[in-house]
Amino acid sequence: MAVKSLREPRNSKPRDFSFTLEDVRIDVASQDMMKYRMNAYETFKVLPFPDKRSKDWHNIKLSDLDPRKYQLFNQKGTLIDSIPDVKKANKLFPLETSAFVIHANGVVKTLLSPELKEQGIIFTDLITAMKENKTLFEEHLGKIVSPSEGKFAALTAAFSKQGLFCYIPKNVNLTSPLVNLVCLDDDYTVHPFHLFIFLDEGSSATIFHGWSSSEDSQGESLFSGITEIDIGRNATLNLYEVQSLNNESWNFSHERARIGKEGAINWFYLTRGSRFTKSFINLDMVGDNGKGIITGVYFPSNTQQFDFDTRQNHYALNTKSDLLFRGVMRDISKSVWQGMIYVDKKALKADGYQVNNNLMLSSSAHTIANPGLEILTDDVRCSHGVTITEIDLEQLFYLQSRGIDKQQSVKLIVNGFLNSAISRAGDKSIAELLINGISI
Repeated sequence: MAVKSLREPRNSKPRDFSFTLEDVRIDVASQDMMKYRMNAYETFKVLPFPDKRSKDWHNIKLSDLDPRKYQLFNQKGTLIDSIPDVKKANKLFPLETSAFVIHANGVVKTLLSPELKEQGIIFTDLITAMKENKTLFEEHLGKIVSPSEGKFAALTAAFSKQGLFCYIPKNVNLTSPLVNLVCLDDDYTVHPFHLFIFLDEGSSATIFHGWSSSEDSQGESLFSGITEIDIGRNATLNLYEVQSLNNESWNFSHERARIGKEGAINWFYLTRGSRFTKSFINLDMVGDNGKGIITGVYFPSNTQQFDFDTRQNHYALNTKSDLLFRGVMRDISKSVWQGMIYVDKKALKADGYQVNNNLMLSSSAHTIANPGLEILTDDVRCSHGVTITEIDLEQLFYLQSRGIDKQQSVKLIVNGFLNSAISRAGDKSIAELLINGISI
């Protein structure tokens, strides 16, 4: 009796997306924009689909993701009066705002108050930015994140028709948050999303960026994002990112912030959805006296897998970076954190710190944490730390002895564990919003 091999023939077609050159074309794109997209497409074709042999992908398993099943998202329109998922968006961010962009069901709704327009603020979707702000858009296109950084970076750069462009002019200081929300609804659809945030000298802003599955979507979809952040001299950005896709979706992102002289960022990253997340989060301190704070909170459950690759790069004098990632591990979930602090030869008096803390609520959950330092000069202060702990049984007993049931006691302990991370959000109303989004 002959036995048929289950292994694919060596000359079989590699596992990859089936997107073509025609998918790169976009009507409103300028010649420079098309050149950028074409170069990204060539990179996309050359880079293989990542597996355990690929750099930075050693600890993850993508065998359940079949890219050949996927189609590209198709943007249907912009600036409509009503979107079915506005209610969902309001649940994600119920606070008042004078500017928002909502992407849902293939269309976009935008709001920018007249007062903000008069100050020269741009906060709009990708297609509109290409049409109405061509020069400024092209000036910043691809300057922070290169398509060559990875397969999904190239995918997003080549095929994105969804995105956000934000520009805050010189010395403009905003008091209310700007909100961008993305709702995914189509099964087996890739949603490339390109986010641009640029703060000119002396400006400040608070931005909330959230992406989620629509309420009635239980199917498999894929989000592929690029985030490019450029913070000018003495400018300050508070950025809150919340990912809450359904548990069948895949989430990939390449994100990088470049901090100019005396600039600052407070970057908060909350991950609670998707079956699998792989995020590259980079902080480039390119100006003297710059400061960057990055806070990550994650709490996977069931079979969810979250993988974070963070880098704090010090290239200038007297720069400071502070990274704290805290995770609550449940069921048979898995998390990976790979951190690196890099200090260039010119970055004297750099101060870099990174720590990853994990609270294990299940003996079947698994976490990997690998901090790293690469220091090429003297006169610096850099350190890192990792902790993996379980629920303190004495704390649990104390709470239950006071009449609090076990489930509520565990929740109180978890909230206490996460409090030091949530408190770094700064804005009390946003911090409350973040903590309310955590369900244990």
